[in-house]
Parts: sequence; C-alpha cells; structure tokens
Amino acid sequence: SIPKKQHSNANANANGSDDKTKKEGEEGSAASSTSNGKPEGRKRLYVMTLAVLAAYRGRGVGKALVKSVLDHVEENIDTPKFRDVDEVLLHVQTSNDGAMRFYVDGFGFEKGPMVENYYRRIDPPHCYVLSKKLR
Repeated sequence: SIPKKQHSNANANANGSDDKTKKEGEEGSAASSTSNGKPEGRKRLYVMTLAVLAAYRGRGVGKALVKSVLDHVEENIDTPKFRDVDEVLLHVQTSNDGAMRFYVDGFGFEKGPMVENYYRRIDPPHCYVLSKKLR
C-alpha cells in the first residue's frame, strides 16, 4: 500500500510542486469515484497528485509511478475494487506542456476540455482534463 504522501500528482504545476488548491466543495482523491453522466455503477480512477523533484526528472521516476498505477488497475480489473473502473482521469495546468506530452504521448491519455479557474493560487489558473479509457 502506498502511503498518502506518495500518491501521484497529476496536478503538478509548471515548477513541479504539489497544487493543493482545489476549490472548496470539490471532490478529489486517489480512490475511484462515480462519474457524472456515466451509466450507474461505472467509475473513474482519479490521479490527484504526481510530482517528481526537478533533480530527479528525466530518470524515469514519473513514468514508473504512472505505469505502476495503470499496471495495478489492469492486474486487478476483475476484483470488486476495480471491476467498475473504466477510465483514469487527471487534470494538468494549461501551461504545463511537458506534463501534457508526458501523459498524452507516453501513456495514451486524451486531452479533453479546458476547465477555467480550476486552481486558486497558481497562474494560469486553468487546466485540461486528461483521460484514458481502460475498457
């Protein structure tokens, strides 16, 4: 089991720091959650936080973290915990081109809509929704 402090940060901003700036009342966790507009019982796994210190970037650390999450879901897809998970979802700041390439080119995530004013304490405050279908 991964300690809470080691959960991934898909909300890493351009300088790689954690962004714990979700607006009051917004949901977000590393656990799966029922998605709006999807058939009842279908769930998405939300990657809340993934960050690698600048000194360790380019060494495959981030890639290993994301791969371990995707592999874990794939290996356990038929278990009760993951049976209804059909998508992985995360947010990336609009100015973070490196993170966009990392997820889209490296793992096949699809760039979705832009969410305006998602972040409160970083500029720009906007993000893109990235998703990866599992089934």
